[in-house]
Amino acid sequence: MLVGKIEPRLALLRMDRMIGNWLLLWPTLIALMLAGASQHDTKIIAICVVGVFVTRALGCVINDVCDREYDRQVKRTHNRPLANQTLTIKEAFVWACLLATVSFALLTELKWHTIYIAILSAAMIMIYPWMKRVFVIPQLFLAMTFSMCIPIVFFELCDRMTPLAILLYAANVFWVLGFDTVYALADLDDDLKIGVHSSARWLGQFVFVFVAGCYLITSLIWMAILYHCQAGYECYLLTLLSSVLLFKQVMLASHDTSLTGYAFNLNHWAGASYALAILLAVQYG
Repeated sequence: MLVGKIEPRLALLRMDRMIGNWLLLWPTLIALMLAGASQHDTKIIAICVVGVFVTRALGCVINDVCDREYDRQVKRTHNRPLANQTLTIKEAFVWACLLATVSFALLTELKWHTIYIAILSAAMIMIYPWMKRVFVIPQLFLAMTFSMCIPIVFFELCDRMTPLAILLYAANVFWVLGFDTVYALADLDDDLKIGVHSSARWLGQFVFVFVAGCYLITSLIWMAILYHCQAGYECYLLTLLSSVLLFKQVMLASHDTSLTGYAFNLNHWAGASYALAILLAVQYG
């Protein structure tokens, strides 16, 4: 059942679209650096990196199972393997069980209080698909869920949420809220037809002002973190580059909504630039 054509399996796990993995990996790596991870913490670093790919894949499977009827009615998603019935629900459940087993194995290597945070994160992953039915800004819940990698890292390495952890979590929530609102613009017409909620739908004509505001807050908090780390000027320049890439998305998407996909992908480079800034700040600040 798990052999055969590989393309639909890769699509189910989103291994054909790595952007989501990068957007989860960058804040995880940044959190590891700010929490003081060193060469002596290779096991924790490996667990976190593997966990990024496993939990993101698991979240995508859960989302596709819950949303398969909606996905068939949305232009962007109608060819997803569960929506077009290339794969069966039974196989999706098998994949979900395999991924959940790997996730559980990773959890057993963590401290007990970290496990509690990870269980909360898992619950949020399972709840998220249903938020699109009942909450006008499901992107906010996604942003909070997507950012749970940060408390997991800090509870494991620092046993608590430090001031830096709180700042990073807040910055990440606003970042994800901004870029997932940009992403939601691609489905806006279909969401209106089928009655699915999104921040893009709820905000209407104010959507680009909102996204710009989210990115402004993200950029300011990122700068505050650098200040806390006593970072050098090169770190601020890299963060300024990240901010430029964020605001370029607003310019592109507001000019032509067909460019939302390209605009969204710029977040990978924004995250990479800020991760490099944090690396330099931690190593040489």
